[in-house]
Amino acid sequence: MDYEILNYNTDKAKITENDLNDVENIYQESFPENEKDMTIKEFIAKSEKDNRLQLLIMYADPLENGKKEVVAFDLIIVDKEFVYTIFLGSKKQYGIKGYGRKLGTYVRDELTGDRYFFFIAEKIEDTAENKEERRKRKLFFHRNKLFETGCEIHLDGVNFEFYSKGQIPHEDCLRFSKIVKEIYYN
Repeated sequence: MDYEILNYNTDKAKITENDLNDVENIYQESFPENEKDMTIKEFIAKSEKDNRLQLLIMYADPLENGKKEVVAFDLIIVDKEFVYTIFLGSKKQYGIKGYGRKLGTYVRDELTGDRYFFFIAEKIEDTAENKEERRKRKLFFHRNKLFETGCEIHLDGVNFEFYSKGQIPHEDCLRFSKIVKEIYYN
């Protein structure tokens, strides 16, 4: 395997402050300001109170110089019924290597098991400042076998669509989104 994935909840002794700073930098450069409602350190503090919130960090040697570095991260919720990706980001300069896709695939296929897997993304709207980014995310999801469920949610002035592996009944989408809000926003 050309990469390693650590879970902050279980592997924190192996994760340095510099690693967390790298994750924060990826987070800051990957998402629009209106989506970032807390820092990575605030997320970690929240995860220490509710272990369903988890931070996965991917390390690799993209320059093939014998030095592994943080290349991607995934903030997730792992519940008994579902796994939900809140934020998935990777270092842009290594985009060609597909680390974000590899980490997302790991979560979708390996970590999820027989639970539902889903996340939400900004709906493509003509008036959105980041319309092109939204379009690219949707293409990324489709390439990675995630499709719209028909379920939408409105958060902090932004319309989001649910994407999932397989079909999620509409009532489960709504129920899961309430659980996500309770876990993430409390």
